[in-house]
Amino acid sequence: MIISMYKSFSGIDEAALGPVLGPYCCGLASFNIKSDLELFQLFSEFKAVKICDSKKLYTSGKSIKELENTALSFFLSFFNTGADNLFEFLSKLLIHEKTLAELSVIPWFKKMESLKLPICCNNEEIQQNSESLTNFLKEKQIEIGSIKVDVVSAEEFNHLLSEGFNKSQCCQKILSPLLVESHTNKSRITVDRQGGRRYYGEWLIEIFPGTPLSIKQETQDCSSYNIGSSLMQFQVKGDDKYLETALASIFSKYIRELMMICFNNYWNEITPGIKKTAGYPQDGKRFIKELDSRGVEYNKEKLIRQK
Repeated sequence: MIISMYKSFSGIDEAALGPVLGPYCCGLASFNIKSDLELFQLFSEFKAVKICDSKKLYTSGKSIKELENTALSFFLSFFNTGADNLFEFLSKLLIHEKTLAELSVIPWFKKMESLKLPICCNNEEIQQNSESLTNFLKEKQIEIGSIKVDVVSAEEFNHLLSEGFNKSQCCQKILSPLLVESHTNKSRITVDRQGGRRYYGEWLIEIFPGTPLSIKQETQDCSSYNIGSSLMQFQVKGDDKYLETALASIFSKYIRELMMICFNNYWNEITPGIKKTAGYPQDGKRFIKELDSRGVEYNKEKLIRQK
């Protein structure tokens, strides 16, 4: 592929489709470059932060330091300001302004302002790495075009399911604004493809009405479409192949982990000593069972993501 025909390179990825507790998160990262090299090649000599599939930077139970270092360094470089807490962080990143207010009334997310950032890194470290990143981007003639996220609570996900959407359709509805945000003249958008789905044409026609669309390929590994002067591709292991998709993965995962810190802090106040949960099916069910055994009252629709 000759990438010089494109001006903008965007990646989209998600975190936490499988859990029964906590929010579903997804992210977008866009770059404008003036090189024929892929971003992973351009960043190969840059060591201040690590950019790769978020699952390689963090697994449940380990420190989120590397996730945080990358996310906050890029955040500071792009916005030219830091965020003192999770509420401020999300206020800059959320693609829908109303989402912050909606999250803030959920009991376990009411204290987002109390979750101070950074969690594991220190501000001096983030400042230094961000300055290195800014200088590197300038040297390589790379511009960060956009960083956006969406955070969908269990209640909102359940609402979509109640409207008759299946799980796949719910994800499409959530991801659509990010796809629209990423689509500019002569852009390449790479979405990390989950599951076995191969055909995306009808969905793209729906969200880009009136824009010429043609199928480039629909294979086991990649489905790609020409949309006007741009390319939209759904790539298996896209966060391994494209740096922009890896960065979207990192922001999605980091925010998910911060939201789960809020979640666990809340329930530890309500039921002191309860074991923390990452929200994934087996442990999520353990957590719910423990709440039930302690006689804790909760709204099932708000707490548990239905399947």
